[in-house]
Amino acid sequence: MSSITDRVLKTLKPTGKDYRIRDKAGVGSGYHGFGVKVSARGKRTFFLEYTLGGKRRFLNLGHYPAKKLKGAREEAKQARTLINQGVDPQLERARIEAEQEEERKRIEAENRATTVNEVLDFYLGTLRETTGKEVERLLINRYCNVRKRIGDRKMKDIVEDDVEDLLDVHLNRGTRRNAGKLYSYLASAFKQARQHKPFELKGWVNPFNDIPKPKDSSGTPRDRALSVDEIRAFLNLMEGYHSASDGIKGVLKLILFTGQRVEQVSRMQWEHVDLEERLWRVPPDETKMGKSRTRKTLLVPMTDIVLEVIHAMPMIEGNGFVFPGVKEDSPYDLGSFAHALIKMLRQSDIEHFTPRDLRRTVTTHLARLGVSKEIRSKIQDHSLGGDVEDIHYDQHDYLKEKRVGLERWERELQRIISSNEKDNVVQLHG
Repeated sequence: MSSITDRVLKTLKPTGKDYRIRDKAGVGSGYHGFGVKVSARGKRTFFLEYTLGGKRRFLNLGHYPAKKLKGAREEAKQARTLINQGVDPQLERARIEAEQEEERKRIEAENRATTVNEVLDFYLGTLRETTGKEVERLLINRYCNVRKRIGDRKMKDIVEDDVEDLLDVHLNRGTRRNAGKLYSYLASAFKQARQHKPFELKGWVNPFNDIPKPKDSSGTPRDRALSVDEIRAFLNLMEGYHSASDGIKGVLKLILFTGQRVEQVSRMQWEHVDLEERLWRVPPDETKMGKSRTRKTLLVPMTDIVLEVIHAMPMIEGNGFVFPGVKEDSPYDLGSFAHALIKMLRQSDIEHFTPRDLRRTVTTHLARLGVSKEIRSKIQDHSLGGDVEDIHYDQHDYLKEKRVGLERWERELQRIISSNEKDNVVQLHG
């Protein structure tokens, strides 16, 4: 047994049958068991011989000279470290390769994913020529060019906020008719896209499910932010309303208590909730910014009133959602919340609003309470005007600042409730 060198490797000749040359390195080298196998035809393959679970095994480390001796030894050392920890390097290699293959498929699917422009082009192709030209003119409107704003983005990444931002441009300019027309065109295009199999949108959530068409009246539901009196009335209403499940009411409460999106709250999972740290970690794929830009996990501090709602929800074996829907191991359908809210509000004098208006209510009152725009944006996972620094370089998690802001909001909610002069004082827990 001799030390394997490049000179030795070059002199190894085929003998008509396989044979192995083992390196003389001992246990202290970190790569004992390292060697090279020479095939009957002269192919030289590095290997690591090891015993695990009482079985003798060989790990293929690559072929010489494509694989350099130094690299093979380094890989042998890494494998030996795993073996010393009781981990089979062959299984670890298979796991890593599986992860890489999964990532490759994810990237491939991402590249293949349907864009908004593709959906719009398909939709225009279903219209008469004159109608199509009218629709296209509105899509490339100088004040709100839909194709430039979201055309290149993937359909699966489009959420309610994106649609509302488009409609807001027309509403804020006073061109309500254009807002209504754009709503109708996009809603039709998105609906057709869902039914067009080549777009592969199975499981996709249509953002129009929870967005009402803008009204001609000045009190459009889209612009709603609940007043202090309405917040109090709404919480009292939910406390005495028994036609909606605890899960539905719990989601509506947490939107109001945290300011997060309805789709995020409804999909909250136990594995993402740390009750000891009082922290909810929203995965990137569940956030607007995480999906399309930063790939960051959103950190949402949980206050006492939030924890009370969560503690009131039972853990169901085999279902990881905090607010499980009617289907096994699935969240509620997003349309459930708007539907339940409509029925609930019929039992009160509160002006109509949507689940999204609860989120708008939070940012409105946080501003009133003196929470800065920057921290409000961090709490609600907004970028500040698409700032490159905000998207790519600012790695501060703002957790402390967000917690201070949400605790200030909690105190305000407690004040609102404590000032209730009615006998049926509402409780904030679930």
